[in-house]
Amino acid sequence: MISANESSHSMLSMEAIEAGVGTPDWLLEAIVSGQRLMIIHPTEASRKQAISKLHSMMDGGIVDSSHHLTIQRFMSMLHIDLRLPAVMEEDGVTFELTHRALVSHAENYGFPLIQPNPQHKWTRSRSNRILSLHREIISLRNPQHWEEDPGAMACDKVLKRLESKTGMTHPSRRIRVVFEALKESETIPFTLRDIDGIIMLDHASSLNEVEIAIMSTISQQVKLHQLVNPGSHRLGFHGEYIEDIHPVRKQSELPNWVPEHTVWIPKAGQGWKSSSSDSKIYHLMVESENQNVSALGDLLSRVEGDVMIVDGDSATLQKKLSSHLDNHGIRLRGVSSPISSSPAVSRILSIIGISRGEEAWSLSRLTDLVEQIGLPLSWSVLDLEHPSKVDWSPKLNSETLVEIARGFHVLGGRGSLRRWLSTLSQATPRFSGDEAQSKALEQSQWWLTSIARWMMPILSKQDQEIAMQKCIGCISGEELPL
Repeated sequence: MISANESSHSMLSMEAIEAGVGTPDWLLEAIVSGQRLMIIHPTEASRKQAISKLHSMMDGGIVDSSHHLTIQRFMSMLHIDLRLPAVMEEDGVTFELTHRALVSHAENYGFPLIQPNPQHKWTRSRSNRILSLHREIISLRNPQHWEEDPGAMACDKVLKRLESKTGMTHPSRRIRVVFEALKESETIPFTLRDIDGIIMLDHASSLNEVEIAIMSTISQQVKLHQLVNPGSHRLGFHGEYIEDIHPVRKQSELPNWVPEHTVWIPKAGQGWKSSSSDSKIYHLMVESENQNVSALGDLLSRVEGDVMIVDGDSATLQKKLSSHLDNHGIRLRGVSSPISSSPAVSRILSIIGISRGEEAWSLSRLTDLVEQIGLPLSWSVLDLEHPSKVDWSPKLNSETLVEIARGFHVLGGRGSLRRWLSTLSQATPRFSGDEAQSKALEQSQWWLTSIARWMMPILSKQDQEIAMQKCIGCISGEELPL
């Protein structure tokens, strides 16, 4: 919260609102009547609910969703309006670039408190920890005032250099970059020029100092009216205050641009519970846990309107409820699933994992790679011709590999690739003249060497040396192409 004397020419006003009130009816009616107001909602769910109500009130009319934002959406809008460099994707590529920049900085004695010896390896887990600390510290209005900073501001310098190098904004510095640009800007952001004002709904007291400072700066450029629940500060029931100002107490004190409505004046000792709520508690007993779903499905089929269900395992409950609700013509939205569960990504991750961990190059991983039928892949890397055997090609024979693993005790783990290729390079058929087994041995040797060569960029240094060696066929004695 910012004190009133810290701001100049502020056009901020504040009004008390009851707990449990989302978007007030008077505000919805003003928007329907055509007043151009920007609403900042506390959550995505609140935003969606307000837009849905407006859509119903307008009989299917068009709702300008760009004037209904959350704090994060508002920051993104400012980032675009201030014409700042695009934000880097918060993904593995960005983390790897950041990690390498931190490694380089650590090797130059950049983190004397947490990395006094630059000869020690700077790990990715350490990068994760310093980035987490940086995100918290950089959200303070004056982060440089922390005298015992172990390296957060040094990390900030690294991220600034990375931004200059890439010409983009690092995701950890997005809000800070917006704040600094907003302080230097002398013009009102484009999106805010054609609105009558901003009304910020009641937010939980969870905004960081930089976000509050941004809203305070905006209130010096655009009219801003804040609705705040004046609950107990000790218990944390109060809403977020942008500035410490006196709230509107009379109808005459309302700013002219704010829609007319009755000003709510809280009573002494006003609790968190809204006076407009009508709460009743009912207990429904079931004989066993298995009956919870059927009882809940029956209740939902009898209730009209919005219903919130609180459960410790909502994802499982949603799957179980879907079959019951389908019978009543109610369909639930698809359950979101992590991208790693998709067949394509899962397949790629399984291939990457072949060379890693205690089961690296194990028999089970190698055979799974070949026998997997869920998502067949076309291996162009294996389209090779044998120097002397026209009908021989890189192909893994699972039975041959099983025999070698049992006979020579080849297990997974570090050094397994070397043991596999060494054993296969000296392998001979059990019976002299057995063409089928001879073909299976050399094809398996050729296949494994080709796969190792293909995966070389992500292999360990030890495995890379093995993968770069020539492949001499165990049966033909020819150098096989890779």
